[in-house]
Amino acid sequence: MKRITRILFFLFIILLQQCKGSNLSSHGSEFYLAFPRNVFGATNLTLTVHTLKNASVQYSIESLNQGFSYSGTTTAGDPDVVAIPLTYEVYYSSYSYRRLGLHISSLETDPVSVVAWSESTYGYFSFLGLPCHTQPTNSYVYYAVSSHGFSNFPGYIILVGCMNNTNVTIAPTQYANITMPANPQSPISAYKTYRLGENNTFVIHAGQTIRMYQAFADISGSKIISDAPLTVISGHTAAQIPLGINDADPMATQVTPTITWGKEFLLSPHHNRNTGQFYKIIAHRPGTNIQRRCGTGLTVSATLSSGQVYQFNTSNTSYCSLISNKPIFVAHIGPSTFFNGGTYGDPTLNTVPPISQYLHSIEYTRYFAIFSGVNLLIPRDQYFSNNLIIDNTLYSITWDATIYFPNGTIAGYGWYASTSGTHTITHAIASGGISLSIYGWTIYRGYAFSGGMGLDPINPLPQVSFTQELFIITEGNNDAIIYLNRSANVEEEVSVRVSVTPQQLDTAEGGDDYLSTSSVVTFRYGEILHNVTIAIIDDHYAEPTEYFTLSLEAVGQD
Repeated sequence: MKRITRILFFLFIILLQQCKGSNLSSHGSEFYLAFPRNVFGATNLTLTVHTLKNASVQYSIESLNQGFSYSGTTTAGDPDVVAIPLTYEVYYSSYSYRRLGLHISSLETDPVSVVAWSESTYGYFSFLGLPCHTQPTNSYVYYAVSSHGFSNFPGYIILVGCMNNTNVTIAPTQYANITMPANPQSPISAYKTYRLGENNTFVIHAGQTIRMYQAFADISGSKIISDAPLTVISGHTAAQIPLGINDADPMATQVTPTITWGKEFLLSPHHNRNTGQFYKIIAHRPGTNIQRRCGTGLTVSATLSSGQVYQFNTSNTSYCSLISNKPIFVAHIGPSTFFNGGTYGDPTLNTVPPISQYLHSIEYTRYFAIFSGVNLLIPRDQYFSNNLIIDNTLYSITWDATIYFPNGTIAGYGWYASTSGTHTITHAIASGGISLSIYGWTIYRGYAFSGGMGLDPINPLPQVSFTQELFIITEGNNDAIIYLNRSANVEEEVSVRVSVTPQQLDTAEGGDDYLSTSSVVTFRYGEILHNVTIAIIDDHYAEPTEYFTLSLEAVGQD
């Protein structure tokens, strides 16, 4: 009987480095969007399509049900506003609403950005559409953001597929159930309410629209996991912020995948609403420590678990910084009309990008309102300048606020202006970044959206390695068991492929000495150890020590 020694020449680790060079953002060439329900139904739906190019950019909109198509052009400073038929509102969750996705596309060399607008007799909402960017991961994780609401109006999540045969899992929180068709691909599927620990896994195809909802609860923190990019739109049909405060209004935002989340944020207020605003923070990993500082006030700290939601309120003059030790999602929320003595406006919701996802240049168009404003945030980094380029003209800016990190150093500056029409604001330094939020109010109505954000993959994935590099197995033991271990302090889901990869220096032969193996191992949340078994063949002959090689590689990674 011979002894075969296995030496593993390839010891790969799974490590996604910061990839700012990829330049992914809210500008893109392929979007799949949908319109959530607006209280009792919308009276006006539009998509505003922008480009930063001075030359005319062609793009198209096609609905999955083939009932609507449009081809248009957009130019910097002259966005195209497209009216969408009211039948494309995802009003219910039934199968008849499954094919309402809108595919917006342009050439890869001519990216566009898109803002959705919904208007009804009872309220407005708007949100920045995000492209279907493929990220260097095989596990996309999203979290819902919403609120409590009026009566039995629900909070919701609307999924729009970006690719065919995308596998999706919905994981409710301990605070809110999720109701949806048990099998969204079946026209006769029953509805089911899923509770904590009762995940639902299903398939979605490109352009399909799946609505899930729950009334009498805040579904913020509900988790969505997919193996391909998704459009995830979250909000509420008639939000009350906070619960019990009149009036209620719709709100929506498209949430970002966790791979794009950040750790440092600047926060700007709704200047023209004396009610102030709320911020909601969602943690992805356990042991997420956050610190916030508003103005020159004291630092407030909190520790969050995975999926936990943290909310706080600030005044209409408060600029803040927010930092964390692990990536977080931040939403900016406008309250109901009569909160804190208010007399106008209503709930709004928009995603706040981290500093690491600021953009160099942003074009925006404000919607109709009695009071409309734009807030600009700029970090105090190596690219900082007191100048801004507004509509191709260089201006020297007097900042409205200095924003401090919790340690007392300057984090950045804030600037506010009333606004109308379409404008482009650009950082004066080529590598510098800015953030814009645009908002407006009338009596009992309001809207808000982010002007743009980066979507680069900035969060490293965990390391996975063999427990050792040399394995010694004797024929007759039947199997070689290879143990894989990853760091215990990370929670990202990641898959690796372990396979026999013959090399020139190998002396053992597949089929004679061992059975060739290639298997995928997935580390789920909380899992740190897996094993792979390789069958060893006993030929009953005594032979010298022989070698073969295994490799460990990422699945779905570069």
